[in-house]
Amino acid sequence: MNLDGVVSMNDDNVSIGALFRDVNGHWLCRYSLKVSKETLFHIKARAILEGLRIAWEKEELEDKNPSHS
Repeated sequence: MNLDGVVSMNDDNVSIGALFRDVNGHWLCRYSLKVSKETLFHIKARAILEGLRIAWEKEELEDKNPSHS
């Protein structure tokens, strides 16, 4: 998972996102969200937590559908 965040210096716009790749570097999925403006630590932590949540959900979906393994 590669993640990043963007904070506007002019207003309260904050975006986070991540890109998921497999072991060969092929794109699997991505996400992006607008979030509230907080400390940089909280913004990065939110990006990590959202990425982990999505990865967990994708793993559960793949476990329930073995044809994609």
